[in-house]
Formats: sequence, C-alpha cells, structure tokens
Amino acid sequence: MKLRCLLVVALGVLHPIAVRAETQYLYIIDSRSNKLHKRELVNYTEVATLTITTNTAQAVSGSNGAAVNPVTNEFFAVLQLAGPNGRYLVQLDVQTGLATVKGNLGDNFGAITFDDSGKLYGMTGDGATVPSSLYEINPSSAAKTLLANYTANNDGETLAFFPDDQRLLRITGSSVYEIDPADPTNSVLRTDVPFVFYKPQGLVHYSEQVFFYGHDWQDVHRLDLGEMESVGVGQNWQGSKSLA
Repeated sequence: MKLRCLLVVALGVLHPIAVRAETQYLYIIDSRSNKLHKRELVNYTEVATLTITTNTAQAVSGSNGAAVNPVTNEFFAVLQLAGPNGRYLVQLDVQTGLATVKGNLGDNFGAITFDDSGKLYGMTGDGATVPSSLYEINPSSAAKTLLANYTANNDGETLAFFPDDQRLLRITGSSVYEIDPADPTNSVLRTDVPFVFYKPQGLVHYSEQVFFYGHDWQDVHRLDLGEMESVGVGQNWQGSKSLA
C-alpha cells in the first residue's frame, strides 16, 4: 500500500470527504508543536497521537511543510528545530514519531513536494533571505539548488506537484500558477480559478484534479479544479502549513 496522507490539524469538521480505501487515514503535524496525529479521514476520528523526537535530540517546535515520496513511500517534513537557521529537512517515521534529520535547509522554506519520479522541490516563504524561490532539494542531505525566483507575496506560499499536467502548482496570495519543472522560469498564471484564497498554505495533491490546502490559519479546504469548487472540510487550531 502506498502511503499518501493529508497533514492537517482537523479539529472541527465542516464537510465529510469521500475517500478511497487506501487513503482512509491522514497524518497531522502541528504547525506550532511537536505532535503527530493520525486521524481517520472521513470523520476525523483520532486514531493515534505521537510526540515527534529527533535522532539528534533537537527539540521540535513546529512544522512548515511535508511530502511523501511516491517512489519510496518515505515521509519527509520541514521541522522547526532548535539550532541556527532552524528549519530542517527530516525523514519521519509515522509509526514511531522519530524524525531522522537530513540537514539544515538554511532558509525559511514554507513548502515541499515530490514529483512522480521522486524529485524533491521546495519553495521559500516571503520571510526568507531569498524569498518566494523554487529549489531542488537533495532528500539525503538537504543540499539545495536554486531553480527560479518569483515575485514575493506576503499572503501565503504553497507548492504541490500536479501529475495530470506534469506541472508544479503554486498558490500565493489569490493567484494560482503552473510551473514547468523542465523550465522553472516558465510560471503561467491560471485565470480560470474563480476563488479568492486567503493566506494559502499547505497545498497537497490528493487525486485527479483534487487538492487540499490551508486557508488562512485554521481552515482546511478541499479544492477540485475539475469541478471548480472549494469546500471547507475542517479546522486546525495549530496551523495547516504541513499537508502531504
């Protein structure tokens, strides 16, 4: 079974989600704590809660992104850890809560995503030293290569791979862009999405043209680009920056 999970803190259900059997659970990393939750996806029933620890004994204070490698099923996250430039790439064991630190990302990354070949991409936020920039990241070492710089927006920064189009989908502020991974400087604004996004965060592809994303700080929405609808599915008091 391939691991595909949605990381949110869904404390109040607004709308149930129809899901396939292999995606019946979601894994949750709090944006402002060291907790990892496992919830049943349809009704948000709490199945398990773990405390995240690290192999380096660094304290965990939150998370700023997560993604699952579709080739290896390995789970990665950007965790806020004690230390300089405190955002680190880790591989996370969702059965035990143990995070294996891969390296310091060296800037304020706000989103990561894998493409379908297992290549890892990361986007910095507007508060980064190099803001709103796309990188390729080595999952083994957290070494990064700059691919493109975009216009900074202080109203949220998200990134997810869109298999149907073989593009990276970026939502920032109220704008939706598709980025060609083969030519990352080619960022095309989509004008067909009729929604107003407010401080979007934590974008993740779910199936076909369906995504989940964080809206403002505590709301989680289901976005269907085929039906062009966005529906609130829950709330997360600890933030929705980590969806995978």
